[in-house]
Amino acid sequence: MWGNVMAGGGGIEWYLKNNGAGHAYDLAVENLREFDAHWKQTGHLGRFFREIVQEQKDVNLQNLEPANGLSSNGSDWVLADEGRAYIIFLREGGSPSLTLPGNGSYIVQWFNPRSGKLFNRASVSGSGSKSLGSAPEQTGQDWVILVSK
Repeated sequence: MWGNVMAGGGGIEWYLKNNGAGHAYDLAVENLREFDAHWKQTGHLGRFFREIVQEQKDVNLQNLEPANGLSSNGSDWVLADEGRAYIIFLREGGSPSLTLPGNGSYIVQWFNPRSGKLFNRASVSGSGSKSLGSAPEQTGQDWVILVSK
């Protein structure tokens, strides 16, 4: 889900399938509660972009472009409006650094895509490779970092 959005995808769709039940599972399922985690995480993703990102005065979603090379971790997905805003999806946690231009000052916020909780962590300033620190909890899990002016 996050991979699609971070690559500029236009939307997502869930297909219900169960190992061993074959393709008929989607026709036979009667209890959608077993997919609650999927529904919640989908809602968290929408809320992140709709409420958290768009509330930032210097973030324009139309200007964000894939820029994975700006993160020190090769497996991170990055959307950037260079010099203004960055969204980094840490697929496996970690403590990334982000290459920043100029001498600006940025606020760093961590978003837990599993719980929807937002953490205000720190700020970074200056140019070059800047450490963004570590996730506030569950450091080995996936996280989203919003870096904005």
